[in-house]
Amino acid sequence: MTFLEQFERLRSKTPRIGLQCVNNTNSPFCQYTERSKDCFLCDAVNHARFRILNEQFTEENYHKKVAEIIAQMKIDGEWGQWFPSAYDEVITYGL
Repeated sequence: MTFLEQFERLRSKTPRIGLQCVNNTNSPFCQYTERSKDCFLCDAVNHARFRILNEQFTEENYHKKVAEIIAQMKIDGEWGQWFPSAYDEVITYGL
């Protein structure tokens, strides 16, 4: 197996960190977020914590729900893949 094949295999098993994210911690599949921690599938939130799809959760419920979502994403083959654009004319720069 070549290096690129190994790299692609590893990349497909790990989530994308996000687009235009600054100083985030443990916030996969987010975009345009800043200084947030423990967010999942969020867009344009700043200084946020324990959010899924921008909705606030308690710490306990956040971890439980994220585990459920990740399990389903793995079953559906979506874990580690960036979601395609809903519009064909949008340039996604190879994502």
